[in-house]
Amino acid sequence: MDWVAVDTEADSLHAYPEKLCLIQVSARGLNELVDPLAQTDLRPLLEVFRQHELIFHAADYDLRLLRRAFDFTPAQIFDTMEAARLLGHREFGLTHLVKKYLDVTLEKGPQKANWARRPLTERMQIYARNDTRHLKAVADLLRAELQQKGRLRWHQEVCARLVTACAQPRTVDPDRVWRLSGSARLTRQGLAVLRELWHWREREAVAANKPPFFVLSHEQLVAIAAAASHSRKSAGGRRWPRSATCERWNWALMLRSSPAGQLSICSRATSIITTIY
Repeated sequence: MDWVAVDTEADSLHAYPEKLCLIQVSARGLNELVDPLAQTDLRPLLEVFRQHELIFHAADYDLRLLRRAFDFTPAQIFDTMEAARLLGHREFGLTHLVKKYLDVTLEKGPQKANWARRPLTERMQIYARNDTRHLKAVADLLRAELQQKGRLRWHQEVCARLVTACAQPRTVDPDRVWRLSGSARLTRQGLAVLRELWHWREREAVAANKPPFFVLSHEQLVAIAAAASHSRKSAGGRRWPRSATCERWNWALMLRSSPAGQLSICSRATSIITTIY
């Protein structure tokens, strides 16, 4: 089975939900960019992928994007990041491995760029091609080390499990998905507020086609939920009138309009909280 090096780019910092925006492909004598947004039939390319070993770096994200976009699952992969881990490397980013094994310095490049924009800038194209340009050479050296240390079979098993896991749709536990870092310190009332705020933020993010942190950060959600719980306790269990509640919460809600629409975060969050209480 011959090889093809593959990488992908998405617009996860600019849209919600994210979408596959670019596929980078390297093979013998070529380093090309494929545009999945161009409404082109990519089934012939995917069939080629199925007939070759695909070389990835940190394949999990790429495999899930390809699965979601095309229902595609490869037959065999070689993951350079997993190989570096099995060899005991403490740094296993692609830039580090290319420098270590090939003495080539890669530009960090426009990692936070909006990959849905067209046309891509020349800098974006160079960065994208470099993500696969050196994968084969690095993979060959890593494979030789794994073989020498008797760990190649381990790597094959890791890659096989990764392919199997990424072929399954991710299941979301509705009772855990909103439990953010810091929520363990909240009271039951605070947790109830956090749950409703989290679902509200999801709806706002989808409506605005922006990542949820553009609406409110995780830390802000937890702070608002904690403030709600504290306000209720200090009020002796009585509800605050809407105007008084909004005034009391100015520090936590920051009284800014959400990116998705006309209502302020303060009024929307207050509505959620007074409904719960």
